[in-house]
Amino acid sequence: MGSTRRESTNAVYSLVDLCHPCHSHIESHRTQALDDGWLVPQHGDPALVPVKARGTWKMLDMFGGYQLPD
Repeated sequence: MGSTRRESTNAVYSLVDLCHPCHSHIESHRTQALDDGWLVPQHGDPALVPVKARGTWKMLDMFGGYQLPD
């Protein structure tokens, strides 16, 4: 969710550490990345978008960790 001044964009719960090849793949396959929770639309709330990591959907938390969705 880059290129914005929205506070939630730079919040810990909206950041995922990626290697350069993964970042490039996500940017090149944005529709798939949106479906997989790796990109959040500008109007979306990153705190509410689950991320699929290691085969499990997770909700990133404000402390840099994650919780399993309800």
